Amino acid sequence: MNSFFALSWSNPPGFDIESAMERLGNAPEIYVSLVKRFHANHKAGLERLHHHLRLGDLTRAADELHTLRGSAGVLGATDLADFTRTAEASLRLESEAMTDQAIAHTLLMEQLDTLMASTLATLERIIAQIERNDVSGWISSSWP
Repeated sequence: MNSFFALSWSNPPGFDIESAMERLGNAPEIYVSLVKRFHANHKAGLERLHHHLRLGDLTRAADELHTLRGSAGVLGATDLADFTRTAEASLRLESEAMTDQAIAHTLLMEQLDTLMASTLATLERIIAQIERNDVSGWISSSWP
């Protein structure tokens, strides 16, 4: 394992960076690249999710949550992955179980928006820590 992660990493609450790094072959440059891509693309995915929920298209909304769950899992964002897994399962069953979908959707989006904000802030701190330690001289100093 890269000594930076082995010696100086502690997982922030809601994250398992060590497992994520293991899945990525202990390559911090890949992790940084994926975090930056996630950061750049997350808003569009959330907008699509909001749109599908407003239209009542629960299948597509669940698909958006599935995509978000996968990205969160790759990054080791365990709280976000767990939340989206539960929300996805709920939406896939919702047409039979829910009677007041608008309220449930609003609550889901409020919780997801709060969790996404926290996740993104933590990911930004992770990237800053990696960049400060100049893991291998490859990390760009720009951050979207």
